[in-house]
Amino acid sequence: MKKKKSKFWLGVFSLVPGAGEMYLGFMKMGVSLMLMCGLAIALMTMTDIMALYVIVVTIYIYSFFHANNLGRMNDQAFQEMEDCYLFGMDGLFSVRDSVKGRYKKIAGGILVLFGL
Repeated sequence: MKKKKSKFWLGVFSLVPGAGEMYLGFMKMGVSLMLMCGLAIALMTMTDIMALYVIVVTIYIYSFFHANNLGRMNDQAFQEMEDCYLFGMDGLFSVRDSVKGRYKKIAGGILVLFGL
């Protein structure tokens, strides 16, 4: 059962894209926002296209208001809120669901060998 947290700390954590959602217990939402913001910053840095700054600012503002709106929900709506990846990112992380049973050991061995 999720419970609401301190509004002060929510305000502090919402200054970092995705951290406010993570503080409230919505890890998938927080990770997707952090990933999107980080990728946008990396793309802007590598390409030197400053027009991409608009995307970074938009993600930042969205994350700030999204976290604060989640924190201001009434208790019933907050409990009913489902943690899911934002912006259709569910398909990106479905690979682990396809690796089940005996394939876990094979996939793990391949990853260990690849790491070595």
